[in-house]
Amino acid sequence: IEDVKAQNKMKQENLLLLLAQSGLTYNEYKEQIKEQIRQVKFINKEFRSKISIQPEDIEDYYRQNMAEFMDQASYRINMIFISSADKENFKLKAGEVAKALAGGGDFRDIAGHYSEGPAASMGGDLGYLRSGEMNGAIEEAAKKLKAGEIGGPVETPEGIYYIQLVDSIPSEARPLEAVRGEVHDRLFKKIMDERFNFWLSEVKKYAHIEIRLTAD
Repeated sequence: IEDVKAQNKMKQENLLLLLAQSGLTYNEYKEQIKEQIRQVKFINKEFRSKISIQPEDIEDYYRQNMAEFMDQASYRINMIFISSADKENFKLKAGEVAKALAGGGDFRDIAGHYSEGPAASMGGDLGYLRSGEMNGAIEEAAKKLKAGEIGGPVETPEGIYYIQLVDSIPSEARPLEAVRGEVHDRLFKKIMDERFNFWLSEVKKYAHIEIRLTAD
């Protein structure tokens, strides 16, 4: 209880007030804590201490479930955005951008001059964005480009986008050593849950038989 109070920066009177609001007395709360401690000690003794995860178990799980440890692909792009909100100037501005790009102008310079999107002052450089962090249509356009290539216009209800792919990092699995602890925890929890659920089902089964015998 002292740990609970310390973790929540709570004084005794605040704890008593919260317990009262929950319909509990302090003694009832102490009994609940006692029961929780008993349960934890029982589980540790009967289950946790008897579970052993071997290195080969971790390696097997990693090989069989590698898709679960894939890093998402990421793309570094420069972007030009022309908003369609100003309908009078939209077509004119979009046409000027298209002409400048077709003429071989520097993408970043054009972005700095025309773009109404983020990082326009930095040539539209958005840095690295992971798959799913950008508009789906823009991501699809980025996937089709090689470094240095320009894609677009990508039309959306908000306006049009041109993008230049600077670099891309493909999706790949994180190395085993980077996820070894995570795999260990997954396996431990899986075995723990299976053993506990089996034990619980057996307890319920025998309890049911005992009730029937008592009733007879």
